[in-house]
Amino acid sequence: MEEEVAQARLAPVEAMRQVWHMDTRWEFGAANGICGVVWDCARPDLRHLPSNLPDDLLVVSLHRTPVDCVEVRLDGAPCHNGRLAAGSWMVVPSSGAPEALTEGVFSLLHLYVSRGLLRDVAAEYDIDLSPARMDECRTGRFDQHTLAATCQRIDSGAAIESDALARLSRDRMAQALVADMVALFAEDAGAPSGPETLTGPRARRVEALVAARLGEAITLDDMAGAAGLSRSHFLRAYKARFGETPMARLRHLRLERAMTLLRTTDASIGEIALATGFADQSHLSRHFKRLYGRPPGAIRSEIRATRR
Repeated sequence: MEEEVAQARLAPVEAMRQVWHMDTRWEFGAANGICGVVWDCARPDLRHLPSNLPDDLLVVSLHRTPVDCVEVRLDGAPCHNGRLAAGSWMVVPSSGAPEALTEGVFSLLHLYVSRGLLRDVAAEYDIDLSPARMDECRTGRFDQHTLAATCQRIDSGAAIESDALARLSRDRMAQALVADMVALFAEDAGAPSGPETLTGPRARRVEALVAARLGEAITLDDMAGAAGLSRSHFLRAYKARFGETPMARLRHLRLERAMTLLRTTDASIGEIALATGFADQSHLSRHFKRLYGRPPGAIRSEIRATRR
């Protein structure tokens, strides 16, 4: 009976193993139904990673190493494109048929969490969750939410021996993960929603504008207009929601797109600069080196060397 229960808890892991075809380091199942696995990708080539999960789960990823080139899609539409730093986290709904395109070696922790579990715990404590936010791709850095710290504790403790005290420790960490995720979605549900805040629909209109015109000139007024806010209100609301200015975020997205083009096309660096909204090659190179530590020419040389 215990073996059957353990197998049932690990069903999401087995479902993903059927489509990812990747080495795993360890896996675990907690008493509250949360299960997890560490995926180790040792192949540097381009990979398509689909989902094979039921629709009632949230997939939490902790990136144990950097993922240099990744595109994540929900319902066929991109929700993230570019580099994922070590220690960063992402939450995606399985109902959105998430899939990823990756290039390079990486290691990540996956945790599979039932939406019903979050709803039950939230109801017990009279906490309102936002179903709409649970249907979105959420990302963050290690220092932006306790979620990453909890994932790292699970990562460091889940592979220990399976005695009673070890199981107790894992179950306790899985409960802490539930509390972190309830807080993550309750924060948005309880956020103010006045005429000068950057609500979900307003933020999505800005994201759509940026995605459509990433290679063109985009001004602060353009983004404020898409959000339906004045320039000053938009700037304040954007920084409150995302923790950085809109132009800084725009530059970051352009650099991530430039990295993708370096890895996936034979376009020259000058062509890539113009395609991603930079004035010229030197303009791109200056900002690229500031973010990635190396100029685009060095990245291109490394890519060509690995393909020989």
